Amino acid sequence: MLVMAPEAHLPASVVAAWHSCAGFFKAGVQYSSAHTGVPAVVVAAALLVLSWRLFKRALRFAVELAAAIALVLFATQMGWITF
Repeated sequence: MLVMAPEAHLPASVVAAWHSCAGFFKAGVQYSSAHTGVPAVVVAAALLVLSWRLFKRALRFAVELAAAIALVLFATQMGWITF
């Protein structure tokens, strides 16, 4: 049975960018680990938790912004707001 790599269906530029980005973060974790004395697994776990929290805040902001824009557009369509 032929098993294809997950990135087999992606263009080469996307795969190269992904590997470049992953290499950048790996180098950053290794650098932080080497200069702080904290194990790389702990540094990576801390970055994962912080990025998850940042993602949740950004997602919440995006939802609130979309709701506000929808409300303004609705009010404009109803004639309650004129520009």
